[in-house]
Amino acid sequence: MPKNAQTDEFQNQTKVFINNCEQIPCFVEALKRENCRITEVSFDEHCLDDVGICSVAEALVQNTVLKTLELSENSISESGVCALVKLFALNTSLKTLFLFRNKINNTGVQAMAEALKKNTSLKKLYLYNNSISEDGICALAGLLEQNTSLETLELCQNEINDVGGCALASVLKQNTSLRSLSLSHTHITDVAVSAMASALKQNTSLKTLVLSENPMKETGMCALAEALKQNTSLEILDLYRCEINEAGAKAMAAALTQNTSLKKLRLSDNQEMGKVAIQILAEALKQNSSLEIFEFSRACLCDEQASALAEALKQNTSLKRLYLSSNRISLEGVSAIAAALSHNESLEILHLSENFIGDKETEAMAVALTTNTTLKSLCLSYNKKISDAGAQALAAALEKNIALKILDLRLNKIGDVGAEALAAALKQNTSLADLDLGCNEIGDAGAQAMAEMLKTNTSLKRLILSSNKISNVGARAIAAALKQNMSVTELGLDGKEAISYKVWQEIKSYLDRNKEVPFQVFSNLENLLKKKNSKKLGNEVIQELEKLLDHQNFLPKNYPGLRELNEKANAIISRLFAWATDSFSASSSVHAIDGLPLKLLSMYASIPPEEVGFSAAQFELANFYRSELVPTQAALTDTSVITSGESEEYLRALMGCLLHAENYNKTIAPEDKINVDAEYDTLLKILLTGDIRQKLHVVKTAESTLSAFEADMKDQLIKYMQGCGQRPVDCDLLKEINEFLFSGPQATSSSASSLLSSSPSMRL
Repeated sequence: MPKNAQTDEFQNQTKVFINNCEQIPCFVEALKRENCRITEVSFDEHCLDDVGICSVAEALVQNTVLKTLELSENSISESGVCALVKLFALNTSLKTLFLFRNKINNTGVQAMAEALKKNTSLKKLYLYNNSISEDGICALAGLLEQNTSLETLELCQNEINDVGGCALASVLKQNTSLRSLSLSHTHITDVAVSAMASALKQNTSLKTLVLSENPMKETGMCALAEALKQNTSLEILDLYRCEINEAGAKAMAAALTQNTSLKKLRLSDNQEMGKVAIQILAEALKQNSSLEIFEFSRACLCDEQASALAEALKQNTSLKRLYLSSNRISLEGVSAIAAALSHNESLEILHLSENFIGDKETEAMAVALTTNTTLKSLCLSYNKKISDAGAQALAAALEKNIALKILDLRLNKIGDVGAEALAAALKQNTSLADLDLGCNEIGDAGAQAMAEMLKTNTSLKRLILSSNKISNVGARAIAAALKQNMSVTELGLDGKEAISYKVWQEIKSYLDRNKEVPFQVFSNLENLLKKKNSKKLGNEVIQELEKLLDHQNFLPKNYPGLRELNEKANAIISRLFAWATDSFSASSSVHAIDGLPLKLLSMYASIPPEEVGFSAAQFELANFYRSELVPTQAALTDTSVITSGESEEYLRALMGCLLHAENYNKTIAPEDKINVDAEYDTLLKILLTGDIRQKLHVVKTAESTLSAFEADMKDQLIKYMQGCGQRPVDCDLLKEINEFLFSGPQATSSSASSLLSSSPSMRL
C-alpha cells in the first residue's frame, strides 16, 4: 500500500494496531495531522525499539486526541523512557499507558515518577514485569504523594519486597486519587501486608487491591481482615495463592460479617485453610449483604464444605458469581448446590469445572435449571465424566429454562446421543446464546443434528464443536445450515478427520456475513427514524434495537469493527429516546406510539454494566428522571419542601436521577460527568425537613428498587451531610439519617426495570 494511502487509513481509524516496524513512519505522520481520529494504538510485541518510541513520543507531544497507548513487550529501555518523560511534560490527552514486560528499571521509573508529578492527565499506568525493585517503587510512592490524577497503578511481577510495599502503604494513608493498586507476585510478606492493612483503615478512595501470589500467611491476613471491618471503600480484594491458613481464613470470615463495601473476593488456590475455617466462611456469607463475586477455586473443597456454601446460598441475596472450579465436589455437594438454586434468586454465574461431576451430578443440576430463573451461565467443563445421560438431562431442562445464556460442557464424554438431545432442546429454547461442546466424543450424527437445529434457532451466537469426531460430512451439513442461519458469529469446528478447506471457507464466509448483521440492523434503525410515526413503527424500533444489542454483545472481542459498532449503538440509544419522546409530544394522535418511551427506558434499565450501550442508557435514564423533577423543583425553597402527597413520587425520581447519573459518571472522563450537586443538595434538604421517617422510608424503598445499579451515591450523600456544619441543622437529626440509611442489613437486589413499571413518576 502506498505510504500516503497507509497514512490516510491510519488517520481515519479510532483504534490502530501496528504489527510491523515498517508501518511506524505512516502512523507517526497520521498522528501529526490536525484531523487525526486515532484514540487508541497498540504495538505488537518486538516491533518497536527506542528509536521508534522516540518518534512516536515526539508526534504525541502535539497530539490532543490519543487516549490509550499500548507499548508492552517492546524492549523499551533508558532512551525510550526519556522520550516518554518529555511526553508526560507536554501531552495533555493521554489517559492510559501500558508498558508490560519492557526493560524499564529503577532509573527509568524514577525519571517517569518525577515527570508525572506535574502531569494531570494520565489516569492508568501499567508497569507489569519491568525489573523494578525497592528504589523504583519508593520513587513511585513519592509520585503518589503529589500526583492527584493517577487512578490505576499496576506493578505485578516486580521485586517490590517489604520496603517498597511499606512505602506504598505509607502514601496510601493520605492519597485520595488512587482507585486500583495491583501488587501480585511482588515478594511482599506479612510485614508489608500489615502496613497495607493499616493504611486501609484511613484510606477512603482505593476500590481495588490485588495482593495475589504473595506469602502473607497468618499475621498479614489477620491484619487485613481487621482493616476490612473499618474500611468502607474497598470493593475488590484479590488474595489468590497467598498461603492463607486456618487462622487467616477465620479472620476473613469475621470481617465479612461486618464489612459492607466489598463486592469481589478472590480466595482461590489457598489450600491450607482447613475444613472448619471454610465452613465458617460459608456461615459468614449468610450474613454478608455486599459480596457479589466469590472465587473459591482450587481450595480443596469437598462435599461437606460445598454443602455449607449451598446453605449460605439459600439465605444470601447479593452473590451473583460463584467460582468453585478445580475442587473435589461430587454428588452430595452438587445436589446441595442444586437444591439451593431453587431458593436463590441472585446467582447469575456458577463455575463447577474440574470437579468430580458425572451424569448423576449433572442430573441434579438439571432439575434445578427447570425452576431457577436467574442463573445465566453454568460451567461444567473439564469434569471428564459427563456422558450422553447427563447431556440428555440438561437438554430436558433447557426445554423449560428461559434464563440460561451460557452452557460450557467442554472436555467431557458426550457423544452423538447427547448432542442430538441438546440440538432438539435448542429448537425450542430461545435464551441460550453460547454452547461449548469442544473436546467431547461427538461424530457426524451429532453434527448433523446441530445443523438441523441451526436452521431454525435464532438465539445461539457461539457454538464450539472443536476436537470431536466430526468429519467433512458433518461439516458440510453445518455449512448448509449456516447458509440460512443469521445469528451464529463464532463456530469452533475441527477434529481427527480432516475437514476440507473448501467447506471451512464456506463456513467462514457465513460467519463473516453474520458479524455484519449489526451494521444492517443499524441501517434499519436509521431508515425507521425517517418514517412517519405509527404504533407498528414503535414496535419495529424496539425489535430492531433488541436485535442490535443482542448481536453486538456476542461479537468476538477482537472483531475489527466492534469499536465503531459501540459508538453507533450509543448514538442510536440517545437518538431513539429523543425521537420517541418528541414524536409522542408532537403527534396529532396521542395513542400513535403510546408507551414507546417507557418501553425504551425499560430496555435501557435492563442493560448490565458489562454490555455495550450501558453508558448511553444510564445517561438517558438520569436525564429522564431529572426531567420528572422539573415541575416540582420550583416549589423548593430554603424553608419549605414539597407536600407529603408529592414526596414519594418526587423522591423516587430524585433517587433515580442520582443513581443513574452516578452509574454514567463512572464510565466517562471527569470533564464529561453529569453534575448532580444540586440534586444531592435537594435530597439532603428534603431529608432534613418535614416528615422525616416517612421520607426516609421512601428513600430506602427507592434504594432497594435500584440497588442492582447502586454505585457511590451513599458516599456522596455522606459527604454532603458532613458538609452541613455551616448550615442551621439538627446534628441529632443528621445522625439519625446516617444510621437509617447506611447501617443495618443492605436491601436486596432487584432490577431497576421494576421501578420503571411501578413508579407513578414514570407515567408519560
